[in-house]
Amino acid sequence: MRRWVVVVCVMLVAVVARGEPAPKIVVELPKDRAACGRLSLLDSAGKRVAGPFEACGKADGKTARRKNNPGRSTILPFGDTPTGGYRVTRVFKVGTASHPAKSYGDYAAIGLQPQSGEAKLAADAGRVGLLIHGGDLGPTGKLRPTNGCVRLSNADMRKLVDEMVLLAARERPPESCSIELSTTVQVSEPAPDSDYEAGDPPPIPQTGGILP
Repeated sequence: MRRWVVVVCVMLVAVVARGEPAPKIVVELPKDRAACGRLSLLDSAGKRVAGPFEACGKADGKTARRKNNPGRSTILPFGDTPTGGYRVTRVFKVGTASHPAKSYGDYAAIGLQPQSGEAKLAADAGRVGLLIHGGDLGPTGKLRPTNGCVRLSNADMRKLVDEMVLLAARERPPESCSIELSTTVQVSEPAPDSDYEAGDPPPIPQTGGILP
């Protein structure tokens, strides 16, 4: 009898823990993506602990047209970053042979798994490999468009990941990412289209993770 009581108590604690607010990443993007948006890291109380960082969620228009997505549809490959809910799957090192620094940055990237909204529709339509990552800036020092991911500057990406590590030690790592449309956010224009093509990122490595 005592053993079952202990088991039930453990199960209840687990249920309560799952229902508690958790740290999360929030990305706010303008609808037309003509301007960059912003990314913030929130703790379990909803307090911003990192950011807001300038974030680009615009696809490279030249590449999108060449890949039969002239409108940069968020649902189709090579389109703008889909809005919706994501699960944060892994924080892993980049600047490697599989994830070169030019495209993905020199420190770390964050893997995202679509859960709801446009993100889920895009995943059902075959879009894969959505990340938050860095990478080289454009010739004028602006964030370059991607092929569907969210891009931060390398410096901001390092700040974000370092704060995620600290947050994991204090509470727990962020488990979710919400990418939302905003009518008020407008940071600056991204770099011009350049026919940039990284394609879908290769599989996330299962070793060398900064966070699980």
